[in-house]
Amino acid sequence: MEILKLCAFTIIALVLIILVKKENKEIGVTFSIFVTVIIASYGIIKLNDVISLLYNLIENSGINAKYLEVILKVVGIAYIVELTKDVCIDSGESALGSKVEIVGKIIITVMTIPIVIGVIDVINKLI
Repeated sequence: MEILKLCAFTIIALVLIILVKKENKEIGVTFSIFVTVIIASYGIIKLNDVISLLYNLIENSGINAKYLEVILKVVGIAYIVELTKDVCIDSGESALGSKVEIVGKIIITVMTIPIVIGVIDVINKLI
């Protein structure tokens, strides 16, 4: 039960963060960021098998793999932006977190343009 280990690690880290923040807020925030990076890295490692499976499915289906790459990058950006925003909010910088979120949305919009163009091309071919 890996999820139980992850949750136990998170709860222990949370208790330590709360205790450290009472004495020194800066070290508590740094520790919080460190724990966030560890948890995110764990999730990325777990996604590796799923990504490989998706690439195999796309390759066998004849669909252009660049679309999957764009989708995976967009999902990755969304997760990174969300984690960054949450760290900013936890650090008392919610305005900075909002700015990161806005820029993340802009980047996602720009990155999805090739997919939109591809959909338009398919529609034009059908018409």
